[in-house]
Amino acid sequence: MPQEARRPRLGRLTVRSATPTGAVLTRYRSALRATIAASAAPYGYTLTVWTSGAVLSHARGIPSAAEALLFLGGAVAGYACVAAVALRGSHERLVPGPATAAVWGGLHLFAVGLAIGATTVIAHLVHNVAAWPLVGFLATGLYLTVSSGQLTIAHAVRPAHAQHRADDEDDPGPTTGTGT
Repeated sequence: MPQEARRPRLGRLTVRSATPTGAVLTRYRSALRATIAASAAPYGYTLTVWTSGAVLSHARGIPSAAEALLFLGGAVAGYACVAAVALRGSHERLVPGPATAAVWGGLHLFAVGLAIGATTVIAHLVHNVAAWPLVGFLATGLYLTVSSGQLTIAHAVRPAHAQHRADDEDDPGPTTGTGT
């Protein structure tokens, strides 16, 4: 059969292409992966703070400026406590190292859910102004520790082939970070 008459074999569909459109889609997909990886922790923490504040506001009413500052103080204290444990007195700069994990490790459902659950308990048990800093502290502490545990598990259970998979040098594959 002449070369021109052969039909291309049907196979796995890939985004990569020799066409300009295919190259743009490949670059876009790589950029989207990088954006998802960079946004995972801030996204999860935003969900935690917003939902915890909303649950407590529903139970206790809109916070005054002083109560909002107490919530902030509790959140900062929670962050400082977890950081103290993680850094153990180190004076290193806070620069995240490359980390890879399965995408589900960055979904934060369990971490945010526990923070909301703790907030609900506090909202119903603590009937004074102490609820605001307590929720800020616990929501932050739970999010940081539980999401770190979830990412640790996600990294540990990744299939071996996924740890080294990359479409190109700039593409971390189906991960929440770069590198291995």
